[in-house]
Order: sequence, then structure tokens, then C-alpha cells
Amino acid sequence: MPETPLSGRCRRRLWAAALLIATVAPVLVPETGAPAQARPTAKEMMVWRRKVLIDMQNRARALLAQQMLECEAWLKRYCQKHGHLPPGGDELAYAQARLLSACPVNPYHPLTTPESGMEQRYEARLPDSVVVYGLYGMTGDYAADVVEKAPESWESEPGTITVYSNGRNLAVIWGADSDHRPLRDPHTNKPVVSIVRCEENQGL
Repeated sequence: MPETPLSGRCRRRLWAAALLIATVAPVLVPETGAPAQARPTAKEMMVWRRKVLIDMQNRARALLAQQMLECEAWLKRYCQKHGHLPPGGDELAYAQARLLSACPVNPYHPLTTPESGMEQRYEARLPDSVVVYGLYGMTGDYAADVVEKAPESWESEPGTITVYSNGRNLAVIWGADSDHRPLRDPHTNKPVVSIVRCEENQGL
């Protein structure tokens, strides 16, 4: 996958995590050839920190993709129960609250990391980091287009999950990577987009 620039906030958090690792676990410095207690050189630390940042970014992408699947599964269950996707008003707000509950942490905001020898934890998501919008004119053609190329308007805070529902039979889900744009497939470079189709009256 092509590397994407980190936002300032993400970069500060990831560098802070890397510095924490260096402080609390010096024996983890990889392949320096130095004794475990020897202090690594500045160059060795820069190389190692870069590896840590890349690893953490890949972990964040994997967790965000998993959370998108959780959202997809919840919307499918909603469709099975109601026979349609969230149309607006209270149902749309309910869907956003439930999806936020299903995906409670933002993988792009780590508090600690496995490399530090501590349990991995993340910041809780903010209420607007899983957002559900009504896009009532959305059609199958729109869904077919966005899986090939994401609209330029698709930008959000890293780790945010956005859901568009036409209120009837179609929903689109995408997650924001560290460059604020949708996750991309590492093999095709196309956006990673989940499509939920709901057969009419499925729940009746």
C-alpha cells in the first residue's frame, strides 16, 4: 500500500507512543547488534521509530476495516428486523448510537501499544466518529461508482466511520485513513467500501 501522510494529530500521538516504547522497553530495540542494556545510537532509534510508526499504522488500518465489517453486520441485522435501512430522524440517530457502541475505540488514537509490554488500549471514540447520514437519492449506480473511485468530498478525521443510508435498500460504509481519505486496498489502490443491500420487506 502506498504510504500516506499522517495528520499532525496522528503523527504526534504515534511519535509519543514510540517514545514511550523507547523509554520503558529499551531491550526491545531490534537488530542493533548492541547488548541489551547498551544505549542505541540516534540513527538506530530513528530507524526503529519509523518501523514502529509503520506497524502501528498498519494495525490501525486492520482494526478500522474490522470495525467497518461490524457496522455492515449490524445494518444487515437491522434490515432483517425492519425490512429497510435507517430512513432518518430517530431511527438514524438510533443507528448511529448503536454503531458507536459496536465500535467503541478509535484505532488511530492509541494510548499504549503491545510493543511497550503493556496491554493495548485506545481512546474511546467521540460521538461524531461514527456518523450516519441519510442520502435518500443514493442508487446502485452510485454504490458501483464509489467502490471504484471515492468522491473528492469524502474526507474525515482519521479513524472515523461514515455510513450513508438511502433509508430503503442501500447503505455505503467507508473509514478514514491517516490522510483523512478512505482506506485503500493495498493490491488495487481502490477505496475499501462496504455495501449493504436490503431486500424490500425482508423483515416482514
